[in-house]
Amino acid sequence: MKYSSLIFILASLTLLLIAAGVAVQPILTASSLSFSVEGFSMDVEDGVMTVEPRITLMNRGPLPLRGVKVEAYVKHGELMLAAGQSTPIDIPPNSQGTISLSVELALTNLSPELRNLLLFNDTVLDLSLRAEAGVGDLLSAKVEGEASIPWGAPLYGFSFGSPSMEVYNETHVKVSVPINFENHSPYIDLVGEPLITLLDEEGVEVGRGFLSINAPRGEAFEGEAVLYLDISDMVEELLFEDTELSYTVNVEWTWAGAPLAFSHPVSLEWGAPLYGLTVGSPSASIYNSSCLLIQVPLGFENHSPYIDLETTASLTLLNASTLQPVGMGVLPITVSSGEAFEGLATLYVNIDEEFLKTLVFNDVELQYILVAEVEVEGFQASMNLPVSYSWGAPLSDFQAGTPSLTTHNSTHFKVSTPLSFRNRSPIRVEGSLTMRVYDGENLIAQGAPVELGVEPGESFSGELEAYVAISDIHPGTFKVVVEASTGYGFFTQEVVLNV
Repeated sequence: MKYSSLIFILASLTLLLIAAGVAVQPILTASSLSFSVEGFSMDVEDGVMTVEPRITLMNRGPLPLRGVKVEAYVKHGELMLAAGQSTPIDIPPNSQGTISLSVELALTNLSPELRNLLLFNDTVLDLSLRAEAGVGDLLSAKVEGEASIPWGAPLYGFSFGSPSMEVYNETHVKVSVPINFENHSPYIDLVGEPLITLLDEEGVEVGRGFLSINAPRGEAFEGEAVLYLDISDMVEELLFEDTELSYTVNVEWTWAGAPLAFSHPVSLEWGAPLYGLTVGSPSASIYNSSCLLIQVPLGFENHSPYIDLETTASLTLLNASTLQPVGMGVLPITVSSGEAFEGLATLYVNIDEEFLKTLVFNDVELQYILVAEVEVEGFQASMNLPVSYSWGAPLSDFQAGTPSLTTHNSTHFKVSTPLSFRNRSPIRVEGSLTMRVYDGENLIAQGAPVELGVEPGESFSGELEAYVAISDIHPGTFKVVVEASTGYGFFTQEVVLNV
């Protein structure tokens, strides 16, 4: 009975619909709703990257689609970067509509690793889309899809070239660092002036500069960052020693409102303009009765590829024991980049009479400190160089022996005095030897001069003679004075003649 009633009701409803002229339609499925991505636009401003896909929605069904909305998700791999949702629209049956959608990605929210990945590497971002709509008054439809966003790195292939240097002033070196990259982005023009800083191994800023960038989308960039490196605390090291300077170049930039920072290690090969400054074997001689002449060979190599030296070194000689200045001199220096220099520093050392006698008759180990002060491209530096010289006395072991008195003829006696010395200096001893005989303070005889010509390392041995009148000789003592006249000065030695 109940089954018969149900059949009757359905049959009656069908007749009513036919009578009303309404055709029975199949239930709408998700295939009635579809979409296509026609392209993208992208912009970066105030630190936000905005992706705007152009989406066309199509209603292939016989019923209107109401409240059609699209959700979009930008991903990199499995990492969700940003999401956005469109404003709902209605689409009539068998029609299509265009929807407006923006996905905003705050660059400041990205991890430094991902931000650097997008800056320096071409990659692909994934765009996931999900469309949802109401069908008629009772049903709904959903459809999902994927699209790819090709990402071109704005700093693709960013690299630092080999730095070059030149002296800027007395405290700074100008460092030029070539920078190259390609702007692969089809969306972004790079224009700006990032701040470039140099950090030492402890992270302390030691120099800074700027780089002007103008790299339109799709173009390559070649530029040069100019930095000024403070070397005020290592001037002397850089002048005298080759060294490798290790730094980190730090680049800071506000790009489209987003602060960006990245760094790169660089090494600066520095060649010292006064590399290997050393003294050779010095020479010394008595210049006159008040000056000692010391000549010191100086040599070095100009390893700097940037500096041609033309300067004058100021030289001061210090007594190694007292550190008091004892002599001064100058040395002109002219040497091109990559060449060696050899020069002879000439210094005049003031000496007193007592020290002069010491030098004439005694071997002495002369110990000095040579202070070389030089200006190189505005840099002031000095170096202390030890100078040692083993002085050999020109009249070493000078000894007048005991005079003797012999008969010369009927009117005169002959006074003979043996004399010897060794020339331990590197210079030939020239001059003369003379003997005088005194009775008290009265000169009673003078011998003829004996000329000297004693080569270095040789000895002299001979006798000095003078002839005294027989009438001037009496029992007692007489003073015999041996006089040496040399290029080193005039010296005497007294001996006694006993009669």
